[in-house]
Amino acid sequence: MDYLSRLLKRLKNKSELKYHPRCKKLQEVQLGFADDLLLFCRGDLSSVKCLFACFQQFSQASGLVANVSKSSLYFGGVNTTEQQQIIDLMGFSKGYTEQDMQELESFSIKAIYKKLLGEHPKVEWRRLVCNNKGSPRWIFNMRLTAHGRLYTKDRLTNWGMIEDQTYPLCDEAPETTNHLFFQCSTSAAIWNKILRWKGIGRQAQPWEEELQWAIVH
Repeated sequence: MDYLSRLLKRLKNKSELKYHPRCKKLQEVQLGFADDLLLFCRGDLSSVKCLFACFQQFSQASGLVANVSKSSLYFGGVNTTEQQQIIDLMGFSKGYTEQDMQELESFSIKAIYKKLLGEHPKVEWRRLVCNNKGSPRWIFNMRLTAHGRLYTKDRLTNWGMIEDQTYPLCDEAPETTNHLFFQCSTSAAIWNKILRWKGIGRQAQPWEEELQWAIVH
């Protein structure tokens, strides 16, 4: 750890490193407690890169590496975009501060679940499956198909479960998602009849175009 301390002291002369506001006067970037190490700096990408490069140099020389599963990043006053850039750089998970807990106001399983889940972009087709109008089986198959995980024969063959990939409705081509919806002339003819029955004036389209049409309409 003495070697790490010497490496960190050399950072004082680097303009890329900006100190944590509470540590600027002392010019400190670390605290060590037995098996725990705290490193802190201003929450910008250049400062974190500088500090992390120093730690990596120490790891290469000593053979000591951070336990990713037990290491966390804590932020204060850093926008979410820069937070994500820092998380991507270091590969550590984001820890939760006392302020994060106070913002919850009261204990809520739902709020805790959302914190653990994180923020992810919503898929465009979510409203097609998150509704009460479809049967459970239809919703289940729709979700699988939208994810590209429908149990078609081509996938089952790759898993070694079957040998014959032929689509039994037409016996013309391997059974794939795209062939089902609606490269197959038989399934396309059936779908065209359903569209006319519902008063929709168009022909069957490839699966991705059908999915986009359903999202819009």
